[in-house]
Amino acid sequence: MEIIHMININKTYSSEDDQISCDLDSEVVIGLVGAVGTDLEIIKDSITQKLNAFRYDVQEIRISSEIISVLRDIPSTKDNYERISCLMSEGNYLRESSQDNSILALAATAEINKRREKKNSLPKPSIRRAYIINSLKHPDEVNALREIYGNGFFLIGVYT
Repeated sequence: MEIIHMININKTYSSEDDQISCDLDSEVVIGLVGAVGTDLEIIKDSITQKLNAFRYDVQEIRISSEIISVLRDIPSTKDNYERISCLMSEGNYLRESSQDNSILALAATAEINKRREKKNSLPKPSIRRAYIINSLKHPDEVNALREIYGNGFFLIGVYT
């Protein structure tokens, strides 16, 4: 698996000297998409490292543990297959019961707003922030994030 060298965020890239000149917005939202079993952690770590080089405060929002597990009672199990299957079922349940296939992305957006308000209450100069949403499972989630964040939203699909 080859990792993307850099995300195109209104930048110019010179391969000769590996220097990047960019005009980055203060907030970026990145959605990760991958099939069940795809190791998104290595991609998230690579993106985090690159964004840290540009002085971004990077925060991950895990749909499974921070959204689904908070909204639904997920039984603890040592079997990874059972855990993933249960999370998928509960995610589907939330989409069906809300009659909104973008509900988990909207919950991630609410989490971003909560974190933004918490950060903004601190007396610091404005800093660049990036939120990595790990991971999106429905096209309506992607559409909702594109509508909310516009050009500040980037989608990265990973397959192995």
